[in-house]
Amino acid sequence: MARLRRLLAALCLCALLLGGGWAATRRHPSFSRPGRASPPAAPAALPTGLGPLRLPLPHVALQTGFGWTERAGRPVFQPYIVLTAPAAAGLLAVAAGAVAAVRDDPDTYGLYVEVAHARGWSSIYGECVRVLVAPGRAVLAGEALCTVGGPGGAAFGLLFRGHPVDPLPYLGVAG
Repeated sequence: MARLRRLLAALCLCALLLGGGWAATRRHPSFSRPGRASPPAAPAALPTGLGPLRLPLPHVALQTGFGWTERAGRPVFQPYIVLTAPAAAGLLAVAAGAVAAVRDDPDTYGLYVEVAHARGWSSIYGECVRVLVAPGRAVLAGEALCTVGGPGGAAFGLLFRGHPVDPLPYLGVAG
């Protein structure tokens, strides 16, 4: 019975993630160098079914924004924002969904949690110190996903159909 439940959970996650995910974004050719095509634009308004987004932290202070930046003298595309986070702060789900992945990627988000939402949206919560959820678990808006607090702050990304989108307009935060 437990095996059947795991299989059903995996099938549900596959259905949620059809059409792309974070892995598809990393291979997208338009993000490799400046001067190439810009990332696909998200719709002007959130689609029905996702609802308004909550803030991933109770008090948001922006450290770095979304888009092109320089690292070690080279231009790189940063597909997320970095927020100041106090030690042991919990990153909160911005909308209800299902935990699609918990992975460690030292090149982008470090230890991160990806949550799949309705209609092709997903959110990424990076620079986690301790993860509080497991893949396949349903989460509610405002539920703690992981704790952060490293010197680099907390990374937050928003994806639409597997492509990074500037999350600031959707969070109601000025950039």
